[in-house]
Amino acid sequence: MIWCVTLSCKQKIRRLPLAVGMAALAAACATPTHFHWGDYEPVLYRFYESEEGISHQEQIELLLNDIDKAQSEGKKIAPGINLHLAMLYADMGDMASAKRFVEIERELYPMSGQFSEKVFAKVLAWEG
Repeated sequence: MIWCVTLSCKQKIRRLPLAVGMAALAAACATPTHFHWGDYEPVLYRFYESEEGISHQEQIELLLNDIDKAQSEGKKIAPGINLHLAMLYADMGDMASAKRFVEIERELYPMSGQFSEKVFAKVLAWEG
């Protein structure tokens, strides 16, 4: 019984897990997402965690640009982006825009209807 006595065979065996791991990583990175996330995560980080912060207007501009980009690429905008925009507009006193983005979220993601309804109720309460 011959068991890999050559150095090249031993090297191949040692490198096999690395090659398999790299192939798996490459396949995972190449998997397309169903949604366009754009700058949403960095915006949330800057809004909630960063010392530098981010203004409501800057968030709105970044997220609206993401929506435009998603539409031009034929992708669906990530869940929650429209509700975040609704919150920003409501904070700024623009209740018509806030309502519009709650409705858009509800239309895009009917499965999150109860959550959207709660946000919509808060938007109406802020207005009243």
